[in-house]
Amino acid sequence: FYETEVQKNRNYLRRTGSISIVADDGRPANLGLVIDDSHTEPDEWFTLELIATDNHFITKINGQEAANCIDPFYKHSTGHLALQVWNPNTLVQFRKIEIKELPPSSPLIAVPVARQFASDEWIDVLPLVDPQMDKWHILRQTGNNAWRIEQGELVIDGDLLGSKLLLPLDSDWPAFECEIEFTRRAGDSGFNLNLPSRRGYFPVAIDFPGYGGGLHLGARNKGVLLSTEPQILTGQRSTLRIEVRRQAESDRIEVAMNGAKIGEWTGDRNAISAASNEGYPADRRISLWTHGGGNTFVFHRIRIRTLDGSTAESLRPVPTGNPR
Repeated sequence: FYETEVQKNRNYLRRTGSISIVADDGRPANLGLVIDDSHTEPDEWFTLELIATDNHFITKINGQEAANCIDPFYKHSTGHLALQVWNPNTLVQFRKIEIKELPPSSPLIAVPVARQFASDEWIDVLPLVDPQMDKWHILRQTGNNAWRIEQGELVIDGDLLGSKLLLPLDSDWPAFECEIEFTRRAGDSGFNLNLPSRRGYFPVAIDFPGYGGGLHLGARNKGVLLSTEPQILTGQRSTLRIEVRRQAESDRIEVAMNGAKIGEWTGDRNAISAASNEGYPADRRISLWTHGGGNTFVFHRIRIRTLDGSTAESLRPVPTGNPR
């Protein structure tokens, strides 16, 4: 189902007016993320308006637009309207609830559709990234999470804790290749490229001391250490390439750095994945997780292509002006 929030819990990522889509197992994925908490105050009456036209959603708070988004997959078109309160200590008062049907022939605005990518087509990911919408907070494990775009490059400043960003692509990911061109500006640790997994996430950890060194695949306690040699030199522009192919219940993962293969593994990545539920469909998302300890990274380019006939789709409309 679709859900919009009335939320004042400071520990909760989505603020009032946010729109998400919730999977059958209860995991939400952001469609329109609102992080501004200044629209409402406790003990004050306000009006929340939700406008739905096909797969296009707008929320307004006291007439001011809060979220404007689409569901590119048209997941739901019929169903019930419901109110839901999670915490029994929450007190909410409603003094008016109004519903009206809009004429189907007069859409609110023309909304561009998300981009579909064919198999073997390189996807330039950075033009699709919205740092505010794509960063993902993990309770007690992420710090400032201050991702930003500078001159077309993705930058994350050093922090005592890690930072996580979900790449805005959706696919079954049976076979794919990912190439990341980056520079570590400060620090002596690395980052994870978290691959999709049914159990939670499958980290390809580069230069993470807690995972044993240079290259580690899978969960810390049951993964595979392929190399203890450091892979990243501060100040040096580097290129990481990861190729994943799956047949039956077996994956073949090959990792290369600056054109040289540094590791290869065959097995079931779901069997050595970290079991977790961070609130998004981990089997359909690829993410970046920079390690803590004051590391600063700039990602010059991230590109992905699906293989073996599989396809991918962007999770939002392609930004205006993008040559794609």
